[in-house]
Amino acid sequence: MIFDTRQNRSGNRYQKSQFIHDDTITYQKRFVRLKVALLGYARVSTSHQKLTIQVAELKNAGVREDRIFTDMISGATDEREGLQRLFGRAEKDDIIICTKMDRLSRNTADMIHIVDACYKKGIAIRFLENGLSTEGTMGKMVIQILAAVAEAERERILERTNDGRTAAMASGVRFGRNLIRLQLRLLR
Repeated sequence: MIFDTRQNRSGNRYQKSQFIHDDTITYQKRFVRLKVALLGYARVSTSHQKLTIQVAELKNAGVREDRIFTDMISGATDEREGLQRLFGRAEKDDIIICTKMDRLSRNTADMIHIVDACYKKGIAIRFLENGLSTEGTMGKMVIQILAAVAEAERERILERTNDGRTAAMASGVRFGRNLIRLQLRLLR
């Protein structure tokens, strides 16, 4: 018996099998539901930011609204309820779609942990911004390398910001509220 999985015009997948008996071939079609779900994840760091752009991009990528999981919390924390619900929902052969790499993870160690956990469960991850995916043989490695580069870039930005702040303070720039204005407001 030979199995061949195909997709018909209406998008339904079916399994076509050939039975070979004494020089005769019998074809049989049976519809098989291949469990592949597109799941989306969107995150913003603060409640002042909006999820609408990320959610719209995920919908355009084919993710149903009821399969989009969201968080309004910093990516530096592990206590992300939406991400935990996503991992609880995801099954083998599902695909998690995220708009950008930094929306899923803020550091390399966390990204490696997430990618490995998904890989072991048979779940693929796709990023819309750069088209990367863990589906191919090299995808997992490329994502881990890019996560390391992104973390290094964030560290460089923080370094430059702190150096600029230190230089500004040395030249007399004061940060924070203006004390004179604050005292005048208190006197009123």
